Amino acid sequence: MKQGSMTGNGGERRKGTRLRGSWGGVVVPVAILAAISAFETAVHTRDASREVFFNIKTPWLMYFIFAISMAVIFGALLQRLRVWRLGKPHRVNQSLSARITNMLTLGAGTSRVKNDRYAGVMHGFIYSSFVVLTIVTILLALDDYLPIIFGSDREHLFLTGGTYLVYSLVGDVFGVIGLIGIGMAVYRRYISPPAKLNWDRRGTEDAIIVGLLGVVLFSGIVVEGLRLAADEIPAGNESWSRWSPAGYVVAKAVGGVSPDTLLDFHVGWWWFHVVGAFVLLTLMALTKFRHIALAPVNAFFKRPTTPLYLEPMGDIEKLIEEGAGLGAGRLCVD
Repeated sequence: MKQGSMTGNGGERRKGTRLRGSWGGVVVPVAILAAISAFETAVHTRDASREVFFNIKTPWLMYFIFAISMAVIFGALLQRLRVWRLGKPHRVNQSLSARITNMLTLGAGTSRVKNDRYAGVMHGFIYSSFVVLTIVTILLALDDYLPIIFGSDREHLFLTGGTYLVYSLVGDVFGVIGLIGIGMAVYRRYISPPAKLNWDRRGTEDAIIVGLLGVVLFSGIVVEGLRLAADEIPAGNESWSRWSPAGYVVAKAVGGVSPDTLLDFHVGWWWFHVVGAFVLLTLMALTKFRHIALAPVNAFFKRPTTPLYLEPMGDIEKLIEEGAGLGAGRLCVD
């Protein structure tokens, strides 16, 4: 019995050894192939980049439209500045930590809608998409213009290789997040509106801004997809295109379209997207949606501790004899 038992144990050991050997025969080649594939991918993606004004023959026209938009926005800010200057000055260099907290929670965050989870997620999606895509656009401009400003021969400053691919992924993901937020806003405002929204009668203004924001986000994804289909994928760089998942879906959907037609569609959608984006920014400066940019600023300057209070008036009889004014005009804002 002992001998049989020992033989059985030995058989199990030999079987385990054979299994480990067979697994090794599978895992090792797979690991080698994966390493080779990763190396080839790293070499291939090292040159990943994009042409900023691909297929656009008159980029100067974009700067002209941009200048008009900025002029209107600057004029609107000057009007708001006149209103802000009507208030009495107060120190803003005190309680900086509390002010920064207000800026991040009340301004950039959604703490004011924390009791309404749906509204909080909706605002978070739209706001984060707006902020991230603004940063994405600024980074693209810096990557393109800084080498020119400093007289460098480099075509790109930093948006190449893996950095560019991650940049593309972030832009695409937050474009989709923004569209989800817009869809939630449309449902909340027009399909199943809560009673508390009925007081706001600026329905047309809301529809224009929310609709235009959705159009800009959607057209940006379409433009990206058309560029991938017309340039990146035919050039043999489809592995780069997969880092723009939403655009890649569009590119595969139009994969059977002729190259000339793709280029025509691309330039048309590109101008539609650019003009829509500048119109959106201009309307935001002129409507209540300017709070997207001003909410963090207002939250920072908001007094974090003492609210407005009536200044002690002192001897009322003496004030009356002296003809001093009484009332709300003596509000203290120190």
